[in-house]
Amino acid sequence: MHQDILKSLEKFQQDTSGHIEANLRFDPDLPVFKGHFPEVPMLPGVMQIEIVRLMLEKAGNQPLRIIQIKKNKFLKPIVPGDHISLGIDSCCNADIISVTARLSVEEEIAGKLKMTLSPMENRRICS
Repeated sequence: MHQDILKSLEKFQQDTSGHIEANLRFDPDLPVFKGHFPEVPMLPGVMQIEIVRLMLEKAGNQPLRIIQIKKNKFLKPIVPGDHISLGIDSCCNADIISVTARLSVEEEIAGKLKMTLSPMENRRICS
């Protein structure tokens, strides 16, 4: 799953405030679409959550674990071939990253997510 996400990444930008923008497009032939759901394939919610985590790992150059998913709403199915725009805002307190993310397709919000993460190792991530 991780390699599928990284291979689908078309654009990745992080500004000085830590805001992340990314664009992804998933190959319709990925196995995940054959099993979820065969008749009407769509990107699984767990994969949408994992996209956000992986983009944060890419930005911070270190592995992260999800501590809590505070809110998660899937508002529109993301189907094979959709162009996904991802926006992530985060703030750091102690060694906890609080995240708000949105996934959009054709400028329509497809998903919203709030969660907290921490480093996998005992490394300080917040200044």
